[in-house]
Amino acid sequence: MPNTARFRFAGCLDFTGLEYIHDDILSGKSGGEIWVVDPAASRVKRVAQKTPEPGADFQCSLDINLQRVAEEQLSVKKDLVGLRRGTRRAHR
Repeated sequence: MPNTARFRFAGCLDFTGLEYIHDDILSGKSGGEIWVVDPAASRVKRVAQKTPEPGADFQCSLDINLQRVAEEQLSVKKDLVGLRRGTRRAHR
């Protein structure tokens, strides 16, 4: 049986940052089933089953000075633009 430990559906793996670095902790273990099927693709017999395991929690902190700068930058909202719900018109 091939090793599928690193298999991911498209778009489900972050390729940068802390999620990428600690993916082995955060992702848990995939589960699944293997079935024998008849020619009409109906399940006949379950051959194997593996219960999925959730990933672990991860906590990190920022340097207080870095956090202050980030909060200041995020509080500047004059350049943010959104779309009004239902109208697709931009507003500030």
